[in-house]
Amino acid sequence: VSSPKISKFGSIQTSSTKIKRGDLFVALDKKEIPSAIRAGAYGIIFTGWAQISDDEIAWIKVEDIERTLRQIVRFLLISNSVDLVALDPLALEMAALLF
Repeated sequence: VSSPKISKFGSIQTSSTKIKRGDLFVALDKKEIPSAIRAGAYGIIFTGWAQISDDEIAWIKVEDIERTLRQIVRFLLISNSVDLVALDPLALEMAALLF
């Protein structure tokens, strides 16, 4: 619904102090929303009620913010073809010595 249409976010942040222009802000603490907007967030993900103060920002209301974060991470891992490797503590220690 936003105008101009938002086609891409620069990055995803959960801290308003790390927001750069064009980022998506996941509002774990809704008190940070105003500072995220001032910093240049193009989108806000939030739960419950939030004061919509800027019509050019994508306001995304979700039921469960932690579930939404897991879905975003899963999507990014799949879409970027990331390979995951699980190591037991000993193998991890040995790998750390090699790199």
